[in-house]
Amino acid sequence: MRKIFSLVIGAVLGLAAAGAAAAAERKALPPFTLTTVDGTSVESGALAAEGTWIFVYVQARCVPCDAVLAQIDSDERAAAPRIAIVGAGMDADQMAVLAAKHPNLKSSRWLADPARAASSVLGVKAMPTVFGLRGSFVEWRLAGTVRSHKDLESILFTWLEKR
Repeated sequence: MRKIFSLVIGAVLGLAAAGAAAAAERKALPPFTLTTVDGTSVESGALAAEGTWIFVYVQARCVPCDAVLAQIDSDERAAAPRIAIVGAGMDADQMAVLAAKHPNLKSSRWLADPARAASSVLGVKAMPTVFGLRGSFVEWRLAGTVRSHKDLESILFTWLEKR
Protein backbone atom coordinates (compact mmCIF):
# COMPACT_ATOMS: atom_id res chain seq x y z
CA MET A 1 0.00 0.00 0.00
CA ARG A 2 2.81 2.40 0.90
CA LYS A 3 4.57 1.62 -2.36
CA ILE A 4 1.44 2.44 -4.38
CA PHE A 5 0.96 5.67 -2.41
CA SER A 6 4.60 6.62 -3.08
CA LEU A 7 4.19 5.91 -6.79
CA VAL A 8 1.04 8.06 -6.95
CA ILE A 9 2.71 10.93 -5.10
CA GLY A 10 5.75 10.62 -7.39
CA ALA A 11 3.52 10.75 -10.46
CA VAL A 12 1.66 13.79 -9.11
CA LEU A 13 4.86 15.61 -8.30
CA GLY A 14 6.31 14.73 -11.71
CA LEU A 15 3.21 15.98 -13.52
CA ALA A 16 3.08 19.11 -11.40
CA ALA A 17 6.76 19.77 -12.09
CA ALA A 18 6.24 19.26 -15.81
CA GLY A 19 3.21 21.52 -15.66
CA ALA A 20 5.16 24.19 -13.79
CA ALA A 21 7.78 24.16 -16.53
CA ALA A 22 5.05 24.50 -19.17
CA ALA A 23 3.64 27.45 -17.26
CA ALA A 24 7.07 29.11 -17.45
CA GLU A 25 7.59 28.66 -13.75
CA ARG A 26 5.48 30.90 -11.62
CA LYS A 27 4.14 33.55 -13.93
CA ALA A 28 1.77 36.19 -12.64
CA LEU A 29 -1.79 35.76 -13.88
CA PRO A 30 -1.94 38.14 -16.87
CA PRO A 31 -4.67 40.76 -17.25
CA PHE A 32 -7.89 39.73 -19.01
CA THR A 33 -11.61 40.27 -18.51
CA LEU A 34 -14.27 37.59 -18.12
CA THR A 35 -18.03 37.70 -17.57
CA THR A 36 -19.96 36.09 -14.70
CA VAL A 37 -23.16 34.15 -15.37
CA ASP A 38 -25.14 37.22 -14.29
CA GLY A 39 -23.34 39.40 -16.88
CA THR A 40 -20.89 41.22 -14.59
CA SER A 41 -17.36 41.85 -15.89
CA VAL A 42 -14.52 40.46 -13.77
CA GLU A 43 -10.85 41.34 -14.17
CA SER A 44 -8.35 38.50 -13.78
CA GLY A 45 -6.79 40.21 -10.76
CA ALA A 46 -10.10 39.89 -8.91
CA LEU A 47 -10.12 36.11 -9.46
CA ALA A 48 -7.08 35.42 -7.31
CA ALA A 49 -7.91 33.43 -4.21
CA GLU A 50 -5.72 33.08 -1.16
CA GLY A 51 -3.73 29.89 -1.15
CA THR A 52 -4.06 27.37 -3.95
CA TRP A 53 -6.88 27.29 -6.46
CA ILE A 54 -7.75 25.76 -9.81
CA PHE A 55 -8.64 27.54 -13.06
CA VAL A 56 -10.38 25.12 -15.47
CA TYR A 57 -10.58 26.35 -19.08
CA VAL A 58 -13.20 24.51 -21.17
CA GLN A 59 -15.27 24.98 -24.31
CA ALA A 60 -18.71 23.90 -25.52
CA ARG A 61 -19.16 20.56 -27.24
CA CYS A 62 -15.84 19.28 -25.88
CA VAL A 63 -16.14 15.70 -24.65
CA PRO A 64 -12.87 15.78 -22.64
CA CYS A 65 -13.97 19.08 -21.05
CA ASP A 66 -17.29 17.53 -20.03
CA ALA A 67 -15.44 14.54 -18.58
CA VAL A 68 -13.12 16.71 -16.48
CA LEU A 69 -16.03 18.76 -15.13
CA ALA A 70 -18.04 15.62 -14.37
CA GLN A 71 -15.06 14.14 -12.55
CA ILE A 72 -14.53 17.24 -10.41
CA ASP A 73 -18.27 17.49 -9.78
CA SER A 74 -18.47 13.86 -8.64
CA ASP A 75 -15.81 14.18 -5.96
CA GLU A 76 -17.09 15.31 -2.58
CA ARG A 77 -13.69 16.86 -1.83
CA ALA A 78 -14.15 19.42 -4.60
CA ALA A 79 -13.33 22.70 -2.89
CA ALA A 80 -15.76 24.44 -5.20
CA PRO A 81 -15.13 28.00 -3.95
CA ARG A 82 -11.46 27.56 -4.94
CA ILE A 83 -12.33 26.49 -8.50
CA ALA A 84 -12.93 28.88 -11.40
CA ILE A 85 -14.47 27.35 -14.52
CA VAL A 86 -14.08 29.44 -17.66
CA GLY A 87 -15.86 28.80 -20.95
CA ALA A 88 -13.92 29.62 -24.14
CA GLY A 89 -16.07 31.30 -26.77
CA MET A 90 -19.11 30.97 -24.51
CA ASP A 91 -21.43 33.70 -23.28
CA ALA A 92 -22.91 34.09 -19.78
CA ASP A 93 -26.12 32.23 -20.70
CA GLN A 94 -24.18 29.24 -22.03
CA MET A 95 -22.08 29.18 -18.86
CA ALA A 96 -25.24 29.25 -16.71
CA VAL A 97 -26.54 26.19 -18.58
CA LEU A 98 -23.22 24.41 -18.12
CA ALA A 99 -23.13 25.30 -14.41
CA ALA A 100 -26.63 23.84 -13.94
CA LYS A 101 -25.29 20.46 -15.13
CA HIS A 102 -22.79 20.39 -12.23
CA PRO A 103 -24.73 21.00 -9.01
CA ASN A 104 -21.83 20.11 -6.69
CA LEU A 105 -19.85 22.96 -8.23
CA LYS A 106 -22.52 25.63 -7.73
CA SER A 107 -20.22 27.62 -5.45
CA SER A 108 -17.43 27.60 -8.05
CA ARG A 109 -16.86 30.73 -10.11
CA TRP A 110 -18.51 30.14 -13.52
CA LEU A 111 -17.15 32.64 -16.03
CA ALA A 112 -17.56 33.25 -19.74
CA ASP A 113 -14.72 34.18 -22.09
CA PRO A 114 -16.66 34.95 -25.29
CA ALA A 115 -13.72 36.62 -27.06
CA ARG A 116 -11.22 34.03 -25.76
CA ALA A 117 -9.14 36.78 -24.14
CA ALA A 118 -7.92 34.47 -21.36
CA SER A 119 -7.08 31.77 -23.88
CA SER A 120 -4.91 34.16 -25.82
CA VAL A 121 -2.89 35.59 -22.93
CA LEU A 122 -2.57 32.25 -21.12
CA GLY A 123 -1.44 30.44 -24.27
CA VAL A 124 -4.15 27.79 -24.17
CA LYS A 125 -3.52 25.30 -26.98
CA ALA A 126 -5.68 22.32 -25.95
CA MET A 127 -9.00 21.75 -24.23
CA PRO A 128 -9.48 21.36 -21.41
CA THR A 129 -6.57 23.17 -19.79
CA VAL A 130 -6.34 23.19 -16.01
CA PHE A 131 -4.13 25.73 -14.27
CA GLY A 132 -2.90 25.41 -10.70
CA LEU A 133 -2.54 28.83 -9.10
CA ARG A 134 -1.17 30.04 -5.80
CA GLY A 135 -2.69 33.44 -5.17
CA SER A 136 -2.28 35.32 -8.45
CA PHE A 137 0.59 33.18 -9.78
CA VAL A 138 0.29 30.35 -12.29
CA GLU A 139 2.30 27.47 -10.80
CA TRP A 140 1.46 24.76 -13.35
CA ARG A 141 -0.80 23.81 -16.22
CA LEU A 142 -2.19 20.53 -17.48
CA ALA A 143 -3.40 20.65 -21.09
CA GLY A 144 -5.60 18.04 -22.69
CA THR A 145 -6.87 14.92 -21.01
CA VAL A 146 -5.56 12.67 -18.29
CA ARG A 147 -6.55 9.12 -19.09
CA SER A 148 -6.77 7.93 -15.52
CA HIS A 149 -9.52 9.24 -13.28
CA LYS A 150 -7.29 8.59 -10.26
CA ASP A 151 -4.36 10.52 -11.73
CA LEU A 152 -6.48 13.60 -12.39
CA GLU A 153 -8.05 13.29 -8.95
CA SER A 154 -4.61 13.09 -7.35
CA ILE A 155 -3.31 16.12 -9.22
CA LEU A 156 -6.30 18.38 -8.57
CA PHE A 157 -7.07 17.49 -5.00
CA THR A 158 -3.47 17.25 -3.84
CA TRP A 159 -3.06 20.80 -5.13
CA LEU A 160 -6.25 22.09 -3.49
CA GLU A 161 -5.28 20.50 -0.17
CA LYS A 162 -2.01 22.49 -0.09
CA ARG A 163 -3.65 25.81 0.77
